[in-house]
Amino acid sequence: MPEHRGDNAGSNGVAPWHSTAQHSTAQHSWIIAGLAIVLTAGCGQVKTSTAVPSETYDAGAVFYETTPEVVHTFTMINPTDRVVQVKEVKRSCTCTVATVNRKTIPPGESVDLTMKVTSQPIDRQWDAVGALEVDDPVNPFWTCHLRFRTHPPAQFEKATINLGTVKMARGGAVSQPTTQTTWFDVFEPASVQDGHRPAATAFDLGVPAFLAVERESEPQVELIDGGVVRRLRYPIRVGLRLSAVSELPSGTQAATISAKTTAGGNTSIAVAWNTRTPIIVAPSSVSFGIVRDVGTRESRKFVILASDDRPFRVLSVAADSGDAVAGPNLAAEPKQTATRHTVEIAYQRSPSAPKYQAGQVVVQTDHPEMPTLRLPWSAIAP
Repeated sequence: MPEHRGDNAGSNGVAPWHSTAQHSTAQHSWIIAGLAIVLTAGCGQVKTSTAVPSETYDAGAVFYETTPEVVHTFTMINPTDRVVQVKEVKRSCTCTVATVNRKTIPPGESVDLTMKVTSQPIDRQWDAVGALEVDDPVNPFWTCHLRFRTHPPAQFEKATINLGTVKMARGGAVSQPTTQTTWFDVFEPASVQDGHRPAATAFDLGVPAFLAVERESEPQVELIDGGVVRRLRYPIRVGLRLSAVSELPSGTQAATISAKTTAGGNTSIAVAWNTRTPIIVAPSSVSFGIVRDVGTRESRKFVILASDDRPFRVLSVAADSGDAVAGPNLAAEPKQTATRHTVEIAYQRSPSAPKYQAGQVVVQTDHPEMPTLRLPWSAIAP
């Protein structure tokens, strides 16, 4: 009998061929070539084989924490009337190790192909292929499929959500952005009973100040993968804190919500939205990049312009923290009235600078609809 070493063995049904993004065309070319030979050999006159040895085993759902490797041994019988030699043992990807117990297979005798696949804590249906390239001219490849299903400890249903566009003016939002609902899913073996499992359902959300997030305390619980996996689904509603975004310039904005469960699952979701304000800033953030040497000064410029063509003055520019300072072209007196202003700020690395610095550039104007602007800035000091 084949031996499967690993937890949660089962049979969920056969899934279609699936490979990771790392599987190159070259890695699968031998499979395609082998299939082509099998399909065309049926039209020939040589008949040394009676059947193509091929085996499939579905290990069902496995969890990386308990089964980091899925192992199974396939036994294939030589169906020919002559001795068959194994020329090479092939595999579909680098995550698979395939070995045989013998290279010479007499007629009617068997060979064991052991496959060991390294799993990952990701959402994926796996189909690892091992094959013996033999000296049989009719069936030169004897193939085996090891299939299984993995889940991460936790994940958001979507990788990103878009809250749409909000039009801002002094005194509040003119148009409201949408509120999006997504799901935060926690996966665990169904065999683990309530009260006897780690508190996988307890989790913390890291929420930026721009976002308003609500979550349900009780999840929806369902069994999947033939009843061997329990999925706990928490609805998460994401919106904007309009008071926090009212001073952001026009443009596409982004923030990230992170989540961590007490069982060790870590995941995140990106949130994007557009703001439309009377003043546009380009670029909408300032990056000084990598500043390697202490005392090095890096300058960056950005443009502030009125989208409503109303002239205004830049009253002051300041960096709220770190080593970023207003540029020398910004004197204490107000700039001239115009619909477009070019502003420069500089960063000079200090001896005590942390590896990563971030803050905000605060711009004060006399525009009646946008008296204050805030732009994020960042610098890396390795």
